[in-house]
Amino acid sequence: MKGLPKNTIIDGELVALDDEGRTDFNLLQNFRSAESRIHYYTFDILVAKGKAVTHLPLAERRAILEKILPVNDHISLSVVQTDSRAMLPFVREHGLEGVVAKRVDGIYQPGKRTGLWAKHRINLGQEFVIGGYTKGTHGFDALIIGFYRGKDLIYAARVRAGFVPATRREVFAQIEDLQTKHCPFVNLPETSAGRGLAPAVHRQERYDIKSIDRKNCWQCEN
Repeated sequence: MKGLPKNTIIDGELVALDDEGRTDFNLLQNFRSAESRIHYYTFDILVAKGKAVTHLPLAERRAILEKILPVNDHISLSVVQTDSRAMLPFVREHGLEGVVAKRVDGIYQPGKRTGLWAKHRINLGQEFVIGGYTKGTHGFDALIIGFYRGKDLIYAARVRAGFVPATRREVFAQIEDLQTKHCPFVNLPETSAGRGLAPAVHRQERYDIKSIDRKNCWQCEN
């Protein structure tokens, strides 16, 4: 950003991009190791060379930003002037999170949610079933989940986030009696470093499902 004029304030977001050019939050968390993947997308401009421009319509602010932004391999303008009929199919096709749309005649109103801009989130979903768990203080540490491909249960990942101690105990009470020595997954979890289940965790697995009601992840049959 050294090429940006002094006394200039711009609005944007720092991200990390994967091999396909999509934002990856995990890469951003490992900032030092992902330095070459860091990118700054600029959205808007508030002050240009000491002069406030928030009262100008977006179209004019964008024109100013295009002239002074030092575009390079790590900085670019995120604004694309098109309509939803073209943008939304593109977002879905590339697995992006969604779209933030602004009116081209709208002024910049920091800290306010007005009708001048809107966020449209693309919800992508997948139903998973619980195939096992790893031990933890409150019953389980992580749930081992998978998805069906035909009649086969395919291992997907471990899930730890989003569970408070009370929820862990509640869920564990429902799956504790369903333990079996039979692995319900047709594929063994990966054990390579940094992916899937580490070898030490793999040895602690407790598979709890023989057959699963696909309509409800929480209802299982022995």
